[in-house]
Amino acid sequence: MHEEARGFYNNYSRIKGFATRQGKKVRNIVGEIVRYTFVCNREGFREKKWLEKTDRKREHKVVTQCGCVAEMRIKRKDGSGKWYVSRFIDEHSHELLLGKFVDFLRSHRKISEVEIAHLTIMRDIGIIIPKIYESFAAQLGGFNMDRDVNAAIRFLEGVGRVDGKMFWRHRLGLEQHLCDLFWSDGRSQYDYGVFGDVLAFDATYGRNKYNRLVVVFYGVNHHNQTCVFATTLVSCESHESYVWVLDQFLEYIETNEFEVMWEIMLDECGMREVEWVQELYRKKYSLSTTYIRGRFFAGIRTTSRCESLHAKLGRFVESRTPVLQTQFIDLEKSGATRFTWEMFWRYHESLK
Repeated sequence: MHEEARGFYNNYSRIKGFATRQGKKVRNIVGEIVRYTFVCNREGFREKKWLEKTDRKREHKVVTQCGCVAEMRIKRKDGSGKWYVSRFIDEHSHELLLGKFVDFLRSHRKISEVEIAHLTIMRDIGIIIPKIYESFAAQLGGFNMDRDVNAAIRFLEGVGRVDGKMFWRHRLGLEQHLCDLFWSDGRSQYDYGVFGDVLAFDATYGRNKYNRLVVVFYGVNHHNQTCVFATTLVSCESHESYVWVLDQFLEYIETNEFEVMWEIMLDECGMREVEWVQELYRKKYSLSTTYIRGRFFAGIRTTSRCESLHAKLGRFVESRTPVLQTQFIDLEKSGATRFTWEMFWRYHESLK
């Protein structure tokens, strides 16, 4: 009876536009369950101790609980043992979702036993997960651009409510379809502030399932690992699209070093009205080779680093002390305590 009631309420919630979860269970004196409660998944509130916890290893999940009181309660009669609905509240303290968004709710993101068996067989014969996902999507009519764009925007909005530094922008084209999307979270911005001395701009990943080009801004941290500063989806490799992308990045970092330094030079040298200087500024894009000569690039020379983003994010730095192998023991000991594991071995090689 319990499973039937839960299935009934879950199917009802799908039609209405919300998700469900099981609430409290009540037992009698002999330990038998005599009451089940099924509630809206936005029932209750998240405890403050979890929101105020400072030693978290992960970002907070989006807070969705808002004290909704909707519920269905079933009880078992003492004499007959039959179950009946003893309480039903159909009032919600939040907006209900449209039908096209319901499938993204937790209690409705389930697959059947047949689909699980099909998935298991495909994995057993060596088909990779992305291809399995494509197969299931094709059986259900393919990818839904409008639905997934809306879901992505809602996700970014949700992250923004938790991550105060979350930065994202999007641009619509003809018929209000998504053209370009740019985003960077607080962790990425922190990494840029620390490791942004070298910035690589890569557009070699190709296109995703919606024919959108993936562009990544990235650098290198003190473990010699790739760290992503921002990511963009663009509709085409046009001058206009890249101008938009770079404008968003400039807004994101809130400064443009070249422009700032150029303005300082004009003011300090009194050359703002000099014609040849104005002409030089108009040709600034051809100065890139000269401008970057002698600059520090943290070992980034080819696209090999951006290609490595397709693999796992490197290994953890080991905490053990390395065996001293060179004649410069004091320098080697000092490096072992000051550098990360990756950087120590580079330092170690220079001592040989």
